[in-house]
Amino acid sequence: MPRLATLGLFLVALATPALAQFGDPLPPNLTFPPSSPKVQISGTIQAEGGYLVLQNGSTSYRLAGEQAKNLGGLMGQRATLEGRTRNGTLRIEAVVSPQWVGTRTAEVDAQGRVRIRSLDPAARLAVQGPLAAAFGGKLSGRVVKIRGFVVHDSAGRPVAVSVSAVQATVKQRAAVVRQDQQVATVDRADQVWLTRVGTNHGFLRTGSASGWVPLSCLQFVPTVGIVNELK
Repeated sequence: MPRLATLGLFLVALATPALAQFGDPLPPNLTFPPSSPKVQISGTIQAEGGYLVLQNGSTSYRLAGEQAKNLGGLMGQRATLEGRTRNGTLRIEAVVSPQWVGTRTAEVDAQGRVRIRSLDPAARLAVQGPLAAAFGGKLSGRVVKIRGFVVHDSAGRPVAVSVSAVQATVKQRAAVVRQDQQVATVDRADQVWLTRVGTNHGFLRTGSASGWVPLSCLQFVPTVGIVNELK
């Protein structure tokens, strides 16, 4: 079987429509007039019909807006989102809870927990979300840059981080493949954000395209004094 076809079968098995479309733009012709009221809605983050949604009782809202692409790490968890709704879509303007911490440097221990010095030097946080298995496996013992949300306990102490993406650097030019088709390329020294890590491939979005690249073509952002290459 041709090499690309073999790779395609592997990628199709790994990728789901929901994963591929997290953070897609608003549906065509859907606009939000300035008079649209701002609302806060609480619910559970889920995948439905190939998109991320906020399930609030019997009502689900398809999520759109810049923050939508960061919410994959909250799959199955409760969140409170602020934005404007129209025709079953919630355009997110702010994530009220859990706490979005943006981009942070995280030290990963042997058990897959992380320490984020800039947040709490003493806390060892469990990792939640689609990337959790990678932290207990390929990323164990490394220092990485992450984006995500911090979950607090009832006393306000950080107990977990829902990782939306982990940063890597391209060490050699690679094709970005989706459904057996090359959809883009990434070049040496490009900084990319992976939203899923499989056995041999990582899923990323570059420009308007998203797909899988071989992990052998990537390395994690170097940290002074630490050899931190993905092998």
